[in-house]
Amino acid sequence: MRIFIAIELPEEIKKKIDGFQKEISGRVLLRMVAPKNLHLTLVFLGEILETDKEKVIGTVRKGVMGIIPFGLFLGKPEFFPKWGKPRGLWINVEGQTEELGKLQHSLVCKLKESQFILERLDFSAHVTVGRTKGENKRVEFAPFRKAEFTTCSVTIFSSKLTPKGPRYSKIETIPLK
Repeated sequence: MRIFIAIELPEEIKKKIDGFQKEISGRVLLRMVAPKNLHLTLVFLGEILETDKEKVIGTVRKGVMGIIPFGLFLGKPEFFPKWGKPRGLWINVEGQTEELGKLQHSLVCKLKESQFILERLDFSAHVTVGRTKGENKRVEFAPFRKAEFTTCSVTIFSSKLTPKGPRYSKIETIPLK
C-alpha cells in the first residue's frame, strides 16, 4: 500500500482554493487537484507492506508527542520548480512554520528509527493546486487573504493511483496534544 502523512485542510480553506482554481482555470493549463484531495504533505513513505500499517500508526503517534496545535495560513501561489519549465502550481504555507518544521522533522526521525525507508526527505510547506498539462508561462498571483487555520492533527493516508487521478483513503487521524 502507498502511504503518506499529511495535514488535512479545513473545508473553508479547501473552498478558498477551489475558488482560486476556478478563477485561474482559463489562464493556466493545469490538471487541478480535486478539492477533496487538497492537503499539506509532511512525509511521503511510498509503498509499504499491509502488515506494517499498525507500525506506521504507532510510529506517527510517537512522532507527534509533545507537538501542540499551531497556526498556519495560505501564502502566495507560485509555479514549481522555481526555475525551468513549470511542472505544477502550489500555494506556499506560512505562519508558525518553525512548529511545522519540528513536527515534520520529528515524524521523519521516528519513521527512520522504526526502519522505514523514506522516498523523499526534502520538505517545503505547500499545498499543490495542480500539475501542468501543457506549456505555461509563469504568471504572478496575489497572496491569499484571510486563509488561516489551526493544525490540530495529522492524518495517515493511503493513496491509490487510478487513470482518473489519485484516490486517497484515511487510515488514521492522530491529534496533536
